[in-house]
Amino acid sequence: MLGDMLELGAGERQWHAELGRFAAGCGLDLLVCVGRLAGEVASGAEAAGMAASRVRRYPGAQACAADVAAWCRREDTVLLKGSRGTALERVLASILEHFSDLPKEER
Repeated sequence: MLGDMLELGAGERQWHAELGRFAAGCGLDLLVCVGRLAGEVASGAEAAGMAASRVRRYPGAQACAADVAAWCRREDTVLLKGSRGTALERVLASILEHFSDLPKEER
């Protein structure tokens, strides 16, 4: 999950597209793009060959929190990265809540 990188200045669109291109080569099963520039990240990933069916776009963390939690399985590894202002901790909280019935060592 990649959230907006804030305060990049005039090159923000270019840097977000470059991040998407990089992510496409990382062997991810799913790329979740969150924030105002999510489309730039997603477009960069798709331009680099990542299938559009493996890319999701959301305008903000709250909008994607329930979806992501529902997709997660216990054996999944979820990586979250974004500026603090993107509030990806909301998604993390939703994932943890989804698995709250599991013993703590299995979450």
